[in-house]
Amino acid sequence: MLVTAQIKQTPTVKRLVKLWTERYKPDLAALSQFENISIDQIFAKLASSEGRSKTVEKLRNNLVQLNCQLASIRSRGLYEPIPNLINFTEVKRLNLCASNIYTKLLELYQKATVVGDRGFDVNAITLNEVEELREMMPNVVELAASLEPTLMLFQSQYISAKDWRTLGSLTTQLYFANDLLLGLLSPSERIIAAPYFKFIEEQIALPWQRMCAAAAKHDLESPAFILVEQLLPQANEIAEVVFQKLLKQFPNHSSRRGKLTHPGIAHSCMRDLNMFQAYLWLCVLQRNMTPITNELVELCIMVLPRVEVKWELIEKWNYTLAEELASRMNSSQQVLFEPYAQALIQSFQEHSHLLSNLHYSPDVSLANHSSDPLRSTKLMVEMWNATGLLRMSADE
Repeated sequence: MLVTAQIKQTPTVKRLVKLWTERYKPDLAALSQFENISIDQIFAKLASSEGRSKTVEKLRNNLVQLNCQLASIRSRGLYEPIPNLINFTEVKRLNLCASNIYTKLLELYQKATVVGDRGFDVNAITLNEVEELREMMPNVVELAASLEPTLMLFQSQYISAKDWRTLGSLTTQLYFANDLLLGLLSPSERIIAAPYFKFIEEQIALPWQRMCAAAAKHDLESPAFILVEQLLPQANEIAEVVFQKLLKQFPNHSSRRGKLTHPGIAHSCMRDLNMFQAYLWLCVLQRNMTPITNELVELCIMVLPRVEVKWELIEKWNYTLAEELASRMNSSQQVLFEPYAQALIQSFQEHSHLLSNLHYSPDVSLANHSSDPLRSTKLMVEMWNATGLLRMSADE
């Protein structure tokens, strides 16, 4: 969950902010496959004021609203028992908040070049100019501060919803919205814009901002800080290793959305494995387990049974993650880390007797109303049309 945190400019904080920023650097090497000009020229073309303006134009306001609505349909289909139980007034309010997030994001995306762009000649760009453009890619501290009011409002709308269990669909809705909106861009545009969209989804889920704030209480020689700084850059690699092990251990596991090999589920697993690591490091830096016991465990209790994820999977997930993290530490670091790893595992095991055999009732599953997911989505779209929530067109 997103919680406001003030970031101080200490040496340790600056080091973590730098690592945080690295998560959102675009994969420029991938640009070489799209056009017959140099990577630097493609990057300059897309990241300049003119290039970003063209990208933003493709995502004009009515398309943002429309795709946010469609994203809500998809996410609600996973969390709501049956379509006709959805509170459309509530959904409309949530969609307005989501649209405002992306409107603000696109404003920031376009504004990023206004300060530094000097009208680069993409046919004769210098290395210094390329570096200047790269520095205009997501400034995470500024992005976090600028987006926080709209993201906090969006989160609060979910928390205050009549069915508070739908809080679990918050990141799912953002994932679907990101996927739909980025799908309107060219492949090369997506490489440049995707980090901004990724930031939105992760800002809600990963407590990076609080980690940076907690780092202010440590100096550069702090064993806890050294451990966090050492392993944070490996977060994606660690998530991939753990995910592959889970695939082998649970080859037949299937949730309401499908098997672990489903692309969308794989994406969510990778994000959530990063999230679990971030919560662990937040606990290490804060020297207490409160973020995990009061937030992470409670969120999983709300979400996992509702989407038919077995509690056995999450228990093995925690053990495998802790084991993989420990394998990358020296002996003294393992001693420091062990109490937190054990507390993570035990905090989930405490609920095992209640949740290991709990299944979402098949009588209210969306699948019972249609064996065809597309038909279910069409049904929900028809219901939205009937309530006047989807009357805009992409051609408006």
